[in-house]
Formats: sequence, structure tokens, C-alpha cells
Amino acid sequence: MNDSELMTVNEVAALFGVTRRTIFRWMNKIKGWPVPVSPIGSRIKFIRSEILEFYKNKGARHQ
Repeated sequence: MNDSELMTVNEVAALFGVTRRTIFRWMNKIKGWPVPVSPIGSRIKFIRSEILEFYKNKGARHQ
């Protein structure tokens, strides 16, 4: 998996129009929230296609 297939917490927050803190809160509270991945030596990232699918299907309710 290359970097173009991943999104940082900052990128996900920008997509949803929320803060990083909100993303971390959603990770623990929203059922079906995409599971983050952490490539070796990297910070938490999300699989872009999973985030975009979640945004398309459920994300509008959480804004």
C-alpha cells in the first residue's frame, strides 16, 4: 500500500470539517468507523477508500 492510498488524521479531519480531536473521538464512538492502520515507522493513517466510502454513506450525519 502506498501513501496515495492512505490519509492522515489531518486529511480526514479536513474532509469532515472537524478537528483532529473529533476524529480520535469518532474512532472510539462511531460504529463502523474505518479502522486506522499504522505502517511501520509511521503515524496513524486511514485507508483512503474506506474513509471516502464512510463519508459517502454515513459521514454527512456526523457533520
